[in-house]
Amino acid sequence: MPHRLLAVLTDPATTIACLDAAALAAPALPGCAIEALHVDVDPDRIVAAPEEIDFQRLRDAREGTATERAEAVRAAVERWQRDHPETPVGWRCEVGQQEEMVSARSKSADLIVLARGHDMDSGDALHAAIFGTDVPALLMPPAVAASSLSHIAIAWSGSDASGRAVAGAMPWLARAVRVTVIAIGEGSDAARDLAGDLGLGGIHAEIHAVPRGDGELGARIVGEAHAVGADALVAGAYRHNAMVEWLLGGTTRHLLSAADLPLFLAH
Repeated sequence: MPHRLLAVLTDPATTIACLDAAALAAPALPGCAIEALHVDVDPDRIVAAPEEIDFQRLRDAREGTATERAEAVRAAVERWQRDHPETPVGWRCEVGQQEEMVSARSKSADLIVLARGHDMDSGDALHAAIFGTDVPALLMPPAVAASSLSHIAIAWSGSDASGRAVAGAMPWLARAVRVTVIAIGEGSDAARDLAGDLGLGGIHAEIHAVPRGDGELGARIVGEAHAVGADALVAGAYRHNAMVEWLLGGTTRHLLSAADLPLFLAH
């Protein structure tokens, strides 16, 4: 079955960064096709609760109409394609709810690429990618260009979510020049086990073990990824219920807030 990468484009301001990341990730999947998806959340054409329709209409004054947003994203894709003729991208615009469309279009994808923006659509798309699919996601932070995936760090906790994140990132770990397993606190033994498992697959992984210390764990993980010079970070998402994470805070939420490098995520 041919490989497929789904680039979810929610905002013209982040479209170029998202497509750059997709082009950077695609070579790890032989013969990979890149599909650019924009979901047109048009309040006049979607089926939703009246409150949702009203909320979507309120966006028009601040962000332009749904049609204007879709046209701006399409123009950004065409601009990017003119600059990268060697990397064909298929354009798809679907009318509907963001989460439903992302979940539906990602069913046969190997990777979902998203850019984290400040608009509601980017948050809905990320939620769909993590909770509505079994597909790993590559999340680009705001205002950061993807330049390399040569050194990938792994935030390893031994949890099922981190295990799935590593499994999903294997094509990129296998191509990386350097892989570092970050163990914070009492995770050194688990990190050595992971490094041993990766070694069986031909991936040499270094271990970077540091004490737990104070402060938010998510921010600490990002700091340690920078300390070892990583280009990207692999992490499991939402150890606890997503609503609990949102209300009370949690590692994933703080990780997303602090991350200024690409994140490979899986739930």
